[in-house]
Amino acid sequence: MKKKSFVGALAFATFLTGAIPAFAADSDFRDVPKSSYAYSDIEKLVERGVVTGYSDGKFHPDEKVTRGQFAGMVARALKLPKGTSHFKDVPKSKALYDEISRAASAGIVKGTGGKFNPDLPVTRADMAVMLDRAMNLKGNFKEKENLKFKDKIPPYALESVKRMVHYGIIKGKTNGTFAPSEKADRASSSVLVSRVLQALEKNNTKPSNPGSPSTPAPTNPTEPSDPTGPSTPSNPSDTVPDYVNMSLAQLHEKYGDWTLVRRIDGMVPGGGIVADIDLLKDYYNELHQSKDAYKSLPDPETYVENESRSLMSQAALVSAHYPDYEIISFNGKAWKDSEIYMDGDVDKVATVVLPTQPKEANQYLIDLHIPYTQFGVYGHDKVTVGQVQPTYTTDSGVVMVDVKGLFAQVPTVQVSNDGQTIQYNGTTIQLTPGSNEIQVNGESKTLSVNVKAKNGTIYVPGREFANELGWYTRYIPIFKRLEFSTYSLPQYDGLTE
Repeated sequence: MKKKSFVGALAFATFLTGAIPAFAADSDFRDVPKSSYAYSDIEKLVERGVVTGYSDGKFHPDEKVTRGQFAGMVARALKLPKGTSHFKDVPKSKALYDEISRAASAGIVKGTGGKFNPDLPVTRADMAVMLDRAMNLKGNFKEKENLKFKDKIPPYALESVKRMVHYGIIKGKTNGTFAPSEKADRASSSVLVSRVLQALEKNNTKPSNPGSPSTPAPTNPTEPSDPTGPSTPSNPSDTVPDYVNMSLAQLHEKYGDWTLVRRIDGMVPGGGIVADIDLLKDYYNELHQSKDAYKSLPDPETYVENESRSLMSQAALVSAHYPDYEIISFNGKAWKDSEIYMDGDVDKVATVVLPTQPKEANQYLIDLHIPYTQFGVYGHDKVTVGQVQPTYTTDSGVVMVDVKGLFAQVPTVQVSNDGQTIQYNGTTIQLTPGSNEIQVNGESKTLSVNVKAKNGTIYVPGREFANELGWYTRYIPIFKRLEFSTYSLPQYDGLTE
């Protein structure tokens, strides 16, 4: 396997690291033996100038590949013409800007909330979608396979996976799964891109001439068009759809929430919980860029469905930073109950205790992360965000919480303005600051520590108080999470208490 010259390797060097590796020419990669499953594919891509190696004489086949790197790889493989992009996280100064822009202009990659997330690892599902778009940019590859994988393919990638499996571009694992969330490395991504080039050549489609016609592959004429490819205008006629004249509030009322709510403290210290990605707001802004913008946009339902798929990459951030970075909700649902959650996306320990919405009306779960003041409140039909004054722990290890702030987002709990009287489901508790004696329906009860008034806030021992109110609690030490719920929560040995 021969390496390209320094000049020929420059593009992939920038693609991989943002720096230029030096290497010797005309030598085999020491870490890619001829017995490697990827040997011949890597060799073909090296000859085409799509990939190259490093100064240590190696290819580093196990090195993970990012979304931006893979987009650049596809752009070079297809020799896409220059393009432009306006992703907030892909500035013109970024090494991969040119190649990502080529892929974006060709419709191979898209963003959400104005971002592309180029530095997140590319997954097998992501690759299937990009390669599907790439192949259908060059020809007609619409045939689908009847999938029989044991695991679930995310909705955004399902049709693409069906097509890519049919054409032999991507295959399942030996255990019968597809592993959509598995991160790709340099070897596996090279194999897939090489297979695409071979399929295009077999179909008489030349990557070097993007505008040339191609011979269509056999296809079922009744097959629906590719929902994961570039959007087709939903209203090509002159009739203006009603949603064009809707306000943002009206769009939300008709089509749903479609907002991503997340804790970003793990990325932005002190950032708290934000709702900074609103797919319908993005749609509204695009819709009003010009008078005729609606003609090139899909309808709102199709738009949010298409755009939500890129939010699945948020799982990589959660895995890396949880619980300091977490998704509270998407589209009004707990992340674990939403369209963008996939089993296996995060650590198995975290998965066990990720909040889900209660099954019955008037049930609530409060997920309080002790280091932070904002938290998620999970109801049967919606998820809200609450805020308390800073929680603290006594010398004896008792967690003290702001009782009024804790229950402010729970409509079935009433707390007086002074925070000293709390009512829930027929139970009334009267508190006296400075005393550990409380009145529960007129009966005197004793807490382990005194109720405390601090800067106008009433603090109570969280778990004891919740028990007296008729609530359940669960503490997860590893994540410093204290949960309060109106229903019993499962306990796990060694994880919860």
